[in-house]
Amino acid sequence: VRAVANPDCWCPGYPDSDQHALGRLMKPKGGSGDERYGPTAPTDAGDHPQRRRHSIWVTHKPVDALPRFPYRGAVNFRKRPTYGVARTMIEVDRITPDWVRRLNDDPAIDEIWVPAKFLVEAFYKSGVKRTRTIVTIPEAIDTDQYDPHVAVPMPDVVGPHAPCPRCFKFFSNFKWEHRKGW
Repeated sequence: VRAVANPDCWCPGYPDSDQHALGRLMKPKGGSGDERYGPTAPTDAGDHPQRRRHSIWVTHKPVDALPRFPYRGAVNFRKRPTYGVARTMIEVDRITPDWVRRLNDDPAIDEIWVPAKFLVEAFYKSGVKRTRTIVTIPEAIDTDQYDPHVAVPMPDVVGPHAPCPRCFKFFSNFKWEHRKGW
């Protein structure tokens, strides 16, 4: 599995847990997987001589940053893949007219994946054509890494048992960006 991010992104691509899950899905029963799409895969995957007849492109980006073809980045594609999936999300109840236009008109998008059911209706209510396929694919979790039976509870950061019970703590685990409503 070759999972990469934009070269100027702070992250190396999908989290390890996602890459491992994808790798396990690609392994044939009793086999070791298809190394053509592993870490040693060529950078020009779109023109690989042993390339499968059909290519599926799944991209996770805000709609206004979806790739166009030919695509040059960490992986290069001269031609548009056979099937394109835009995996995207927004944490609000509507999307911008620019997003609607791109999702409706981009010939490289055959299917849209969102992580929650409410987003399917939010996209349609915003103007995405009902003829566009929108599928709910929930966020994955690595149950080996996040096993509640082996996790050690963290100390309280608020409440009577906190190190500073009268202090106010604010925690944010998201990026401050347009997609998050910022």
